[in-house]
Amino acid sequence: MKPELSLIILLVFNYLSCIGQQELPKDLDLEGLKGLPKQIVETSEVKPSNRLTKEIYYFDKQGFLTKIEHYNVYHKDEDSLSLGDVTFYTNPVKNSRFSITVRNQSNDTIRLKDYNLINDSLININIVEYKNSFNTIVWQKLDRENRIIKTTTRITDTLNKVVKVNSETEFIYIEDNLNELIITNDKTNGSSKSVMVKNEKKDKFGNFVYRELIDEDKTIVYIVKREYIYH
Repeated sequence: MKPELSLIILLVFNYLSCIGQQELPKDLDLEGLKGLPKQIVETSEVKPSNRLTKEIYYFDKQGFLTKIEHYNVYHKDEDSLSLGDVTFYTNPVKNSRFSITVRNQSNDTIRLKDYNLINDSLININIVEYKNSFNTIVWQKLDRENRIIKTTTRITDTLNKVVKVNSETEFIYIEDNLNELIITNDKTNGSSKSVMVKNEKKDKFGNFVYRELIDEDKTIVYIVKREYIYH
């Protein structure tokens, strides 16, 4: 074998080995979170409907999600939320992991997610829904700090082979702060809509505890509150 060919084969082998050794980024890094939270209680209010949702995120000491509790069942008479679904995460194995979402009372499977790291700046998520015939593919683009800076989502009706949703969201950071979301989807007719992060408050670690998302008409469309418990 020629020396030049041997060198090329060695370089290719080393490159493929490096790819194989890449590991999924920590979930804390994807959001740019600091410190080491073990639990986050997040309450969201959608305007103008004032619809509320609550989710509780659980993290291990390595910074990976282990579970999310989705409080998405609203009781009008009591004006309160109760636990509807729970998502469980497997431990990452190098560049992949899975999650399963089940209904709280019945343990019926709602969806499965398959996460795969394509390269050091791209994650692919394949989502299978069990309550309908939809299949969702999400691409997450990361910056050098492993923060998500762009998501692309395509939802397909597998029965009719019709694409139901195409959407794209860019996350604009200024230094360590999320400043703006640029959204493009079918509802915007292919044009970009901007949502700004305003009136943000942070805890001592620099993680937000309150933020408002304001559209181009200066209208509040989303309010998010968080409480943190740290390891």
